[in-house]
Amino acid sequence: MKETLKEIIIEEWNEKLGNLVPREILLDSIPGKATILTGVRRCGKSTYLRSFIRNKNKPYFYINFSDERLSLLLSQNLGLCLEAFYEIKPDCEGQPLCIGLDEIQMIQGWELFVDRLLRNKLYEVYITGSSSKLLSKEIATQMRGRSIQYEFFPFNFTEYIYPLKSPKRKLTVSEKGKFYNLSTKYIQEGGFPETRNLKKILRFNILQEYYNTIIYKDIIDRNNPKNPHAVSQCLKILINQVGSLFSETKILNKCKSMGLKISKSDVSEYLEWFQDCYLLSSVSVYTENINRQMTNPKKLYCIDNGLVIANQSGLSSNSGHLLENLVFNFLRRASDKIFYYKGKYEVDFVFTKQGQNPILIQVCESLNSPETKEREIKALLEAMDDLKLKQSWIITLETHGEELITGKKILIIPILDFILHPNKILNPETFNVLSF
Repeated sequence: MKETLKEIIIEEWNEKLGNLVPREILLDSIPGKATILTGVRRCGKSTYLRSFIRNKNKPYFYINFSDERLSLLLSQNLGLCLEAFYEIKPDCEGQPLCIGLDEIQMIQGWELFVDRLLRNKLYEVYITGSSSKLLSKEIATQMRGRSIQYEFFPFNFTEYIYPLKSPKRKLTVSEKGKFYNLSTKYIQEGGFPETRNLKKILRFNILQEYYNTIIYKDIIDRNNPKNPHAVSQCLKILINQVGSLFSETKILNKCKSMGLKISKSDVSEYLEWFQDCYLLSSVSVYTENINRQMTNPKKLYCIDNGLVIANQSGLSSNSGHLLENLVFNFLRRASDKIFYYKGKYEVDFVFTKQGQNPILIQVCESLNSPETKEREIKALLEAMDDLKLKQSWIITLETHGEELITGKKILIIPILDFILHPNKILNPETFNVLSF
């Protein structure tokens, strides 16, 4: 096993990463703490971490524990990683060392090894994993207060269009057309790094393979359910519900109509697994009443539009739901405290972040219909009255404008404006880029 680890360490040193897309994440390390990156499989976190560690210009080793050659490695043998490195580089003993541990949750009991590493002040420890629950559970029990966690996502829009840069000025007419066409592609293709600029059939094949790998490796192999077929069928139902309200009872009834013998508690457990691996997210109603929050339906979103389109069973996806799903994922990058508002009318998102007032966001493809525009505005006015807010937003495909009604302001912006400059809405006090 030690010789195998040496091979893996040397292979990493010899592998060229090529020209990478700069990621908009500020990763840092704190002495005595492990730096942990979590996120959905294939979103680019491992490539980013490898580049980050190499650029520190310190001795390092990086090991991916999903390598099949390490399938027999046990937690009590993890010390062999250090032994293998120092046998290759004996002159590095006593020097600062960067250690990258990829998909470390594959090794049961890994947190004890990491805890031992952190006691040596010369070691900087970086960890990646595609399971938020497994990592957080182990951190809470064995590494309490000894880690800092970052969440990683597929490419945002400015990463997707690289090497083009987000404009810091008002766009010309021709530039608007160019960026609009790119945003239309992005809505359909999603942001997984490997699928960028690929032809549709190849992109679909890769995204379907991602989906199947997540099902079998990150969900079924990890959780060992009694009925794996029911798990995959339940996920198939949910992937077709993206952007819609759902309840566990409705999902259970659909599963039973397909002949699946499962209980409501099974559905609840499956939902937890789907969210744990970052594939799906659920959004609750905005209320301080916990019972109301638990009994009301939730809204469902997926980590990536491309993944949705490639794996839905329908001939075409609901374009309005895709737009809403895209907005959710930009909100999710900034906070995990996202809700929807339900009164007489419904507002798609109540975005909350510590130290800020709630931000109301409605998503609508088009406001060309007077009835649609009236409905969306009524919903926002009701929520603004209830939450005592003076301003809210509507995100559309192309429309921009402003509505002033009884002292309340509703700002209407196109999706391109939002995905180029999300802080215009989410951190308005720090935003200084001109509007479209």
